Amino acid sequence: MRTLGFLIVFVGSMMSAVAQTRPAAPQPATGTARIRGTLIDATTATPVRRASLRLQRVPSTRDTWTTISDANGAFEFPSLPAGRFALQATKGGYITRSAGQRTTTDVVKPIEVAEGQTVNLPPMTLPRGGVITGRIGDEYGDPGPEITVQAFRSEYMQGMRRLVSVRSARTNDIGQFRIYGLQPGIYYVAASALGAEGNPLRMMEPGTETVRGGGGLAPTFYPGTVAAAEAQRIEVAAAVESTGVDFALNPVRLARISGAIVDSRGRPAGAYAVMLNPARLDGARLGGTTMAEGDANGRFDLADVAPGDYRLDVYAKAFFERIAETGSPGKARAAETWEFASVPITVAGDDVSGLSIRLTSGHSMSGRVLVEGAAAGAETFSAMGLSVMEPIVGTSATLLAVGASVQDDGSFSVPG
Repeated sequence: MRTLGFLIVFVGSMMSAVAQTRPAAPQPATGTARIRGTLIDATTATPVRRASLRLQRVPSTRDTWTTISDANGAFEFPSLPAGRFALQATKGGYITRSAGQRTTTDVVKPIEVAEGQTVNLPPMTLPRGGVITGRIGDEYGDPGPEITVQAFRSEYMQGMRRLVSVRSARTNDIGQFRIYGLQPGIYYVAASALGAEGNPLRMMEPGTETVRGGGGLAPTFYPGTVAAAEAQRIEVAAAVESTGVDFALNPVRLARISGAIVDSRGRPAGAYAVMLNPARLDGARLGGTTMAEGDANGRFDLADVAPGDYRLDVYAKAFFERIAETGSPGKARAAETWEFASVPITVAGDDVSGLSIRLTSGHSMSGRVLVEGAAAGAETFSAMGLSVMEPIVGTSATLLAVGASVQDDGSFSVPG
């Protein structure tokens, strides 16, 4: 089993090339106005020093200025043009706030500045974020060092409830963790013990080198369940520490998945790679993506798979090279047609063998976009884009997503 090393290399090279060829950002406009203010701690009323402040012209997002608060918590933006601005302050351990904002749900009014005017803002208060602390252990009560712990919030994406990771931390040598800087709200906490390749940490038997169907530690939600639906809610308040989030990682049996890839005509497909991607409908990203390259006869083998719901995504190796060249899976697929497959699979601890995955060229979809209550013209339609994706979160959703442009008459065609 391998990580997607070559994909990372290709994408990294592509991003580097884009960065080298990207033109320098234009300098923001200047003028004779200025904005001044101070940052204070919402609890202690003391200055908040070395906080980052970002001033942005609205509604345009191109003109941006940044500065840092000084030893007295003061800041200033000189030489500004006349206009309307939004100001945001951030610092580690604090909750990000905008000027004029008292709670996260407040609607913020822009700061209006005339030419030559100096605006002295009321003191901006930054509340400290909430904190979750606890201890991670194993089934014997021993501490779990170097464990990744994530705080999730429930959000709705694509019409479905998802668990979105907002902050994470690593346990220390005695299994303790501390996640700080959290917005007030309801959270769910999960811990993952992963090996060097992002797989569940394997527990080897003494004197053995390879253990087929060996044991491992599964990603676990507080208070000790692998199911997100059974996770316990943790209420977090600003500047308050939620303690006692102690739980143990669940030991599980790790499985092996093996099979063969055939093309749409039933012939062995050797120039393909199989990726095992988490496909949790709750959206929680626990664990990484692993890969196996098919041999000349299309045979593949994936080891150390923890129980859970996954997708076996099969793509040509050349597809990943084209992603690096074009910058996105959608553009890569539009540039050339490859057969692919995406198969849902549930692993419950037992090995899964003898799989036969048949590739397909996919299906095409066409239609027309209608603008309700308006007679849209070519200018409106040409600015539109359309994407089709599965209602799952993760690498599978990214790779399976297909995009298309909307034509001047509102028509579209999505291939593959």
